[in-house]
Amino acid sequence: MSSQFLKSRLITKHHDDDKDLKEYIEKASKILGIDYPMEYFKQGVIRVFKDGEGIIRGGYTLVLKPPFRTLNSLPDNEISEKILEDLKQYDLFEINGLWLDRNIKSGIPSCQFWYRVSRDIASQDKDYLLYSFELAKKRLAKMYDLSKPIVLYRGMVKQLPGMDDIAYESIQMCSPKRILYLPIYAFPNFMSKFLFKRKTYGFNAFKLKFNKAPDIVTETN
Repeated sequence: MSSQFLKSRLITKHHDDDKDLKEYIEKASKILGIDYPMEYFKQGVIRVFKDGEGIIRGGYTLVLKPPFRTLNSLPDNEISEKILEDLKQYDLFEINGLWLDRNIKSGIPSCQFWYRVSRDIASQDKDYLLYSFELAKKRLAKMYDLSKPIVLYRGMVKQLPGMDDIAYESIQMCSPKRILYLPIYAFPNFMSKFLFKRKTYGFNAFKLKFNKAPDIVTETN
């Protein structure tokens, strides 16, 4: 599987009889443990990745207009109200429902997937990308840290439709352009082995300068 190329498809029109859409949502719900309402996915555009046999191996959803599930999960308190008020000045979008088949941990398919993620996000003419992840997922946190995010909130979030239980998450946002360089930061060792068959100095060798992000209220629990 790791040596096969993946083909991607962008779903912009959501029909209930779309086989790819159904398969993506079913697998996203099972892998991520959230029974997402169909109406949520109809808000955005979905990119799915299929192997040579037509089986979907990963995908994600970009929601380009509110309401955003990420922000709806903020707890009901004064801190959250301040965050939401501050964010009104920005043009936002969010990524959700992101998953990749566990059998694709490296190789060409993995590079294809993350390259396409970064390109789709960076191509949006928006101020900030919103996203969230469970605090227990340390590896995911380290990867997102490479994009120099603004942490809006860390702690227990509201139980939204589709969630079986309460969750503890980090809600963050970052510049879409920073995501463009995420594959360079996150996968230099793999690319070196894949292309040159030797080690690299790691992502610290790639140093890029960005403008300082605006200050946002942060809640830490």
